[in-house]
Amino acid sequence: MKKLFFALFALTTLALQAQQKKPVPAKKPVPASATAPALKNLTDSASYAIGISVANFYSQQGIKNINQAMVSKAITDILGGKKPLLDETQANQVIMRSINEAQFAKSKT
Repeated sequence: MKKLFFALFALTTLALQAQQKKPVPAKKPVPASATAPALKNLTDSASYAIGISVANFYSQQGIKNINQAMVSKAITDILGGKKPLLDETQANQVIMRSINEAQFAKSKT
């Protein structure tokens, strides 16, 4: 009888402990500045608007896979007066090829 009582007590204790929720460590709040940049002036707003316009245009053309770091490098090179990796003709050819491939892939679906 004592063994049965002890076994029942042990099983009940284990079952209760298994059902108790463990405390979840609190997440540190992320400052708003770390989540999204703020539009502080007209230059910030215009820059963001240009990004929206470019992204929407190429998205509508079917181009979804863009290396954002290379886009940033191209902008930095041009605005910084550096020689770009592609000249204007090469850049236009690559863009047209990408658009054509994206539209071809879209037409297959």
